[in-house]
Order: sequence, then C-alpha cells, then structure tokens
Amino acid sequence: MRPIFAVALLVITVNFQPGCHLLAGFAASDGDSTDATLDLSVVPGDVAASADTAQASDTAAVSDTAAASDAEPTMCPFEMLASPDNVVDDDDVGGVAWAEPTRVRQVDGEPATVSLQQDNITHYLAATQFGLALPADAVVVGITVEWRVRGDGPAWPFAVRLIRNGNIGDEDRSDEDPWPPVFEYRSYGGPADRWGERWSPAVINSADFGVALSATVGIGVPQPVLVKVDHVQIRIRCQAPCQ
Repeated sequence: MRPIFAVALLVITVNFQPGCHLLAGFAASDGDSTDATLDLSVVPGDVAASADTAQASDTAAVSDTAAASDAEPTMCPFEMLASPDNVVDDDDVGGVAWAEPTRVRQVDGEPATVSLQQDNITHYLAATQFGLALPADAVVVGITVEWRVRGDGPAWPFAVRLIRNGNIGDEDRSDEDPWPPVFEYRSYGGPADRWGERWSPAVINSADFGVALSATVGIGVPQPVLVKVDHVQIRIRCQAPCQ
C-alpha cells in the first residue's frame, strides 16, 4: 500500500564562526520515492549586511525621488517696468477732456494738460499697450503705477485704476495728496498690491491691459488750475520658478 504521507524529523548540529549565517533549503520529491534533499550553506555576515544595506539604499533613493517630484519649485522674484504705446482721453468719468493725451507715452517734458475750475473732474487718461511679456509660469504678486504729474495749484487724483480686458476696474488707489508744482512721479499700488484681483500672465501681457487716471481740484479754488501729466509707467512684481 502507498503511504499517504510521511513525517521525518531531522536534527542537525552545525558549528560555525560568529558573524556568519546558516541558510537551509529542503526539497522533497512528489513521487513514490521517500528521498529528500537538504541543502545547507554558511554565509559570512558582511555579505548579508551588504545586501540589507543595498536594499535600504534603493528604498531611500526611491523615497527621495518621490519627495523631490512632489516638492514645490523654488520661486525667484523679478520685476518688469514698461511704458504705454497708446494713451487716450476716456469720458467714462468727469466732464473735462485732456489735451494731447498721447504725450504721456514718454518722458519728454511735453505733457498732457487740462485746466480745472473748483470741483471739476477730468476724464480718464487711459493708457494701454504696455508690451509686457511675462512668462507663462509667472505669478503676479503686485502692481505699482507711477504717474509723472504736476499741478500749478491744489490738484490731486480723483481716480487711479487698472484696465483689465479693456475695462476700467473698480479698485481705486487715489488719495488726496496734492501734486507738486514741479514734475514728480507719484506711485499708486505697490509691490504686494494686486488691486483686489488675481492676474494671469496672459491678462497682463494683453494689449487691453492698462491704467487710468482722473484728476480734480479742491473746493474754493479762486482761479483755474493747470494740471499736467508727462508720463506713466507700470511695475509688475512677479515670482517664477528659479532657473
């Protein structure tokens, strides 16, 4: 009769030097034979340790690679400064038009002008086509508008706004700080001021992006005040992945 199963008990005593490892393998046939083979080998400890170290190094390398791919890129700040190619008188506000608005495109001492009586408000000087070229991965963090202005009497901005997609925005950065009697740049906004909006590079680079200015004079001005604007420029503060 063929045995259904067999149980064998084998006791092995092996003496080897410290720092070594015993590796054993047992193989039995599935046929009628009751023969079996037991393979024993002694492996030096440094070989096993090297294998463990290599496996740990590979695991750490994979982890480091995954962490590096998930990490945010290092961002570097940069700034762009530009002047407009197009400046027009826009009657969306006020009742007094600017003379020679195109003169605001460059600094030459030949300004756009307007004469104001008390409580008069000018039209907008609307400047666009700044020719900016922000990279597609840039993040806009702030916008500063710098108008080179002069008032031959008490005058100040009635409105200072940005133009987005050809439309003058609602965010206003005007103040009642009187303009000087000589030409001087006055800044509105700032390097961390996004004027209440998020700005993509595509919007900033558009020819329809720009700035608008309206001026006024105070109550009780005894005679007309001549207001002059010689130039406007815009600073775009950004961040982009470091190269």
